[in-house]
Amino acid sequence: MTTLKDFLSQLHTDPLDETSPTLIVAVGDTTDKQDALITGAWYGRAPYAVIESLPANVERSLAGGHAFMRQLVDVTLVHSPTATNEKPALDAILTLWHYVRAAPLYVTEHRHGEEMVTGSLTREVLVAPFDDPERPNGLLATVRFRIKFTI
Repeated sequence: MTTLKDFLSQLHTDPLDETSPTLIVAVGDTTDKQDALITGAWYGRAPYAVIESLPANVERSLAGGHAFMRQLVDVTLVHSPTATNEKPALDAILTLWHYVRAAPLYVTEHRHGEEMVTGSLTREVLVAPFDDPERPNGLLATVRFRIKFTI
């Protein structure tokens, strides 16, 4: 059983190079420790992922007090400018974005509060890499997923 965070954490920053670092994955915002790693020499300002979950909604009630739930989850890939403030190569984030799109083939679990639930993951929206409005010379790419599960 694999969660979305587990799946992303197994990807390499350059999926075509097994020697590249594995992806740093933040839930919500990056921590100070993650920020230090991202800008450090080992990680080399490679892309990282941020998972943001929108509130879950009841799609329909089921017998026995259970509910069929639906939740949207965004995975945003962030590729900061280089140490000399140059735009990073587009191919790195684009290749990684294609790998993230494959998550529904591997993700089988989702954390709902403190509880782990089994559910299905489908892609909803794909936003190809674009210029980061908050970081000049940075790049962003997003994949929005829909998770359906029963509680």
